[in-house]
Amino acid sequence: MRHLSLSAFLKKVFESAAVQLLVICVLGILSLIYAYFNWDQVASVLFSQVPLWTTIVVGIVALLVAWLAWLIHRRRSGGPQIAFVSSRSDPEILLAQGMIDMFGVKWKILFGYAFLPRGEPYAVAKGPYCPRCTFEMETEQRGLLVKGPYWKCVPCHKFYRCPEESSAAARDLVQKQVESEYRKRQTSPGSTPP
Repeated sequence: MRHLSLSAFLKKVFESAAVQLLVICVLGILSLIYAYFNWDQVASVLFSQVPLWTTIVVGIVALLVAWLAWLIHRRRSGGPQIAFVSSRSDPEILLAQGMIDMFGVKWKILFGYAFLPRGEPYAVAKGPYCPRCTFEMETEQRGLLVKGPYWKCVPCHKFYRCPEESSAAARDLVQKQVESEYRKRQTSPGSTPP
């Protein structure tokens, strides 16, 4: 996997989001053109061949299926989380992924949206990974007088100091930093996407 700086990673996010938006717009325009030129066929199918009660039943069933899908997604994502536990599920609609450097180690970032309900894009950090061999590191407590968390690369036999009280807290900071940079670049006036 290619290693990206934070700005290169965010540039990739904006490019993929722009491509998705363009595809949706093109499909919408093609649908409108088709409906305009074939309105007689569309109207005859909708209004004369399908009884009203069937349309209402199909609409109610579609709403029930959408509601059930939302409930299933909510249960799968774990519902409300306790503040000190970070258990974000991976984005289902992935805008970008890549490796970034932070705290002297590498992190795999998945950036995108949850499928239902579609809200703000969010980041999920995986890792940390060794900056030398990209092996996923373990966390262990080290220190003579005051023990603190360290990341250990088993193949390289190297240790890296975790700047937070736990690996999960460091992961949360990485996720927040990526999301903050995304929002900053998205809202800054006169700037082009990264």
